[in-house]
Amino acid sequence: MSMEKYPIEYDFREDVITISILVDDLEKAKSFYGDVFGFHPSYIEGEQFGWSELHLPAEKVKLGLDLVEKLPENRDKRNAAFGLCVKDLDAAKKYLESKNVKVGEIQDIPNMVSLMNCWDPFGNRIFLNSSPRVID
Repeated sequence: MSMEKYPIEYDFREDVITISILVDDLEKAKSFYGDVFGFHPSYIEGEQFGWSELHLPAEKVKLGLDLVEKLPENRDKRNAAFGLCVKDLDAAKKYLESKNVKVGEIQDIPNMVSLMNCWDPFGNRIFLNSSPRVID
């Protein structure tokens, strides 16, 4: 399918989709997924910010481990999220708002990444990320 069919210009520089889950202990999560499923770290540079990624058997899909202090009490089907890389996070936010999609604020981690959450009508979180908007 050609890229003209999509209303947002996606950035597939890594050609990867990331699925994220909440964890309250990165080391324990990496050990569990490594020992039980054979998922090995693909990105650990973000651990100081509470983020790590694991290779999955499906090519071009990663599992993101999102560190939280305390896991939510009610962990019904809203724990998982998926991420999309976009070329222009500001344009994506504007587009989503024009479609009445609930969006969060853009967060910038200088020299690393810029990201933003949005939610589908059922409360499932989708995170969009781009190359860093803030370089220092």
